[in-house]
Amino acid sequence: MKVAAHVINLAAKKLAGEATDEELAELNQLLLENHTLNNSLKTIFATWEEVNFSHKISDREIEQNLDAVLKKIHHKINPDGILPDEPLNNC
Repeated sequence: MKVAAHVINLAAKKLAGEATDEELAELNQLLLENHTLNNSLKTIFATWEEVNFSHKISDREIEQNLDAVLKKIHHKINPDGILPDEPLNNC
């Protein structure tokens, strides 16, 4: 699995609250090593928290929000599993 795709999978688990401590540590390490992914995911994580935790929403709405974010991310990944150099917040 390409690094970007692996990071996206780990990020999805984090957002869904399903990541293990080991997966969170791996995600943090990978983000330290890749500034483009780090910057993009910081924006996504911040937006996710703001949207999902600033008011009460159902689990279904959370899943729909996560699906929408992941579709945007996967749309930005090229066929080699590599993200472009621009931040994902332009999705």
